[in-house]
Amino acid sequence: MNMSWHWSLWGYSRPARGAIILPVLKAIRHRTIVETIWINMRNPSRQIAALIIFSLFVSACDAQDDSSGEDVQTIILHDGGNRVYDLHVPESVGTDPVPLLIALHGAGDSGPGMKSAAGLDKESDRRGFMVAYPSATGVNWAEGCDCVRPDIEGVDDVGFVDAMIEDIASKRPLDRERIYVLGYSQGGLFSQHLACERSDRLAGVATIAGLMSIPVAESCSPGGSPDIFFIHGEEDAVLPFEGVPSGLYATLGVHEAFLWWREAYGCPFGTERFEEEKDGVTLDVRLTPACREGARVRMDAMKGIGHAWPPFGPAEIADFFGL
Repeated sequence: MNMSWHWSLWGYSRPARGAIILPVLKAIRHRTIVETIWINMRNPSRQIAALIIFSLFVSACDAQDDSSGEDVQTIILHDGGNRVYDLHVPESVGTDPVPLLIALHGAGDSGPGMKSAAGLDKESDRRGFMVAYPSATGVNWAEGCDCVRPDIEGVDDVGFVDAMIEDIASKRPLDRERIYVLGYSQGGLFSQHLACERSDRLAGVATIAGLMSIPVAESCSPGGSPDIFFIHGEEDAVLPFEGVPSGLYATLGVHEAFLWWREAYGCPFGTERFEEEKDGVTLDVRLTPACREGARVRMDAMKGIGHAWPPFGPAEIADFFGL
């Protein structure tokens, strides 16, 4: 078996419960071995470890290595500075408009890091959608909480995503009715911010091992109705499943965020609940399928799993969004 090793900074640098020590995550079918060594530079006095993630992907990375199509890195000028995104375009893309999935990396990572480790390109090739991998300006995205450096410094990451979409649309056959976002870890918090700020432009938002900031929830008033999908490990010690109820970095818990979107969308009473098994991971699934304008809200709780990218993630997300 060909084994590919990939380094990836997939951590999270905002404190959770006074510490952000990421434990070694459980390996999920050979997928992830994590060791933490990152120093929290935003609060040097704490000297708490955040994280460099050393990921060993066997089947996933082999799949990524087998991807075909075109890969392009682009620099665009936005808000007075250069911003970078990577784009994967399947060979099947011709002149007909195709969907776009925007993949947001975690804190300390980059678009290329997300691209190399997430396993999305092969799913893109199989189904015929494009994948964009934007890079943050530094360690974090401006997630809308006014609690991380990009927010405080006024970095316009929402506007950058807009500019990236326009740049892609000017060069590729983009289906503007089928633009989706997924975010991992701190990119997941930013994905929730985008779900609020660009609800009229997005068809769906998936938040993986990420939460909804309480300041974002308090100011959010979505005009559109993108599908919402949470996937989160119940044993997450970095961004706890139950959330962080108070303090500068306060967040809703995953189930609270699920209920928040149900209420925002005026979903009917009652939620489907069932268990699924995916790649050896047991999922406690909650699904509300018929909300405002046909929107769906789903939450998959991964039993016994910590802060991790799910091995079934690419296919599960593509299935949910109908890509």
